[in-house]
Amino acid sequence: MRSLIIAAVLFGVLSAEKCDTDVSVYSVKLRLTETSTYCGGAAPPDDLIRELRTPKPFRGNQPLYLLDSNEVCIDSIHPSGQDSTYQLNLPAGNWTIRYKQKIAENHGKTERERCLHDWKHRKLAEFQILQDTAITVNIHKDCNPCYPPPP
Repeated sequence: MRSLIIAAVLFGVLSAEKCDTDVSVYSVKLRLTETSTYCGGAAPPDDLIRELRTPKPFRGNQPLYLLDSNEVCIDSIHPSGQDSTYQLNLPAGNWTIRYKQKIAENHGKTERERCLHDWKHRKLAEFQILQDTAITVNIHKDCNPCYPPPP
């Protein structure tokens, strides 16, 4: 019985040392901003272009997914339209923000279907976490390339 207890304790100690995968997690205050491209037809005035290029609080209405460098979804953000600052706990590394949590295979039959698939699965932003930090990440909203520009 005593040898069984010693074996169990030894196994626990050795396992703990072998499986010690302590990943540092950092406190991250993530502030999202957005800018956009003019997608109209006629040439816009300069003040409109400046306004579109000026970062504003992110006001998206669909979930955003945070993926690590292996493209594994770790967390999600659900914009409320009220506040664009989020308190997160993330491991160190490189991060990507996307609208879709998985990059699905593209089985579109037409060129437009393939284009829309790629558009929906694009990277919205990338950032890096190395320590506890407050970071501002801008999401730039481009014109949808799958449709022709307006006249």
